[in-house]
Amino acid sequence: MYGYRNKSNKVSDEYELNQDVKKENEIILNMNENVISDYNLVVRNLVKYYEDKKIVKHVCFKSKKNECLVILGSNGAGKTTTFKMLTGEVSPNYGDV
Repeated sequence: MYGYRNKSNKVSDEYELNQDVKKENEIILNMNENVISDYNLVVRNLVKYYEDKKIVKHVCFKSKKNECLVILGSNGAGKTTTFKMLTGEVSPNYGDV
């Protein structure tokens, strides 16, 4: 779901970041407060565990006013959990919204 793929191109805890995702993550992680204020939504390093299973794995993204945000992924990829963290229904184990 979030650009984490193992060498057989399957989503995995042992992952290699897609280069575009890696570049975007670096931009987001290095944003200062002045730049962050230009966005309506900035998510940095969002992580959620249920028991010992990592459901959401270091998610980063940003969105400006009037932009459409779409999160795609297979069943069980963490989409619903991510939206629950964005709305405050569930607390992340780590990261900033």
